[in-house]
Amino acid sequence: MTIPYNKPTLSFREQIDLLKLRGLIIENEKYALDFLTHVNYYRLSAYIYPFLEEKEKHVFKKGTTFQNILDIYNFDRELRLVLLDAIERI
Repeated sequence: MTIPYNKPTLSFREQIDLLKLRGLIIENEKYALDFLTHVNYYRLSAYIYPFLEEKEKHVFKKGTTFQNILDIYNFDRELRLVLLDAIERI
């Protein structure tokens, strides 16, 4: 059984516009655009989820910035690197 996928593909620019429409504050759009082209929206989406006010409508909590999301993403990335380094030594 195949489940149809009905969501349209969005360009990186359209992804940024959609995030802003949902209430995300993006102070540096060029940086956000560069980041999304390298990391991918779907990889970042796990870090977006805690900042949503309305999960089903994907509306952000008031005052949430792109930098808030990047801070959590970068913390997780650095933690994984430290843990992998420690595991390798064991």
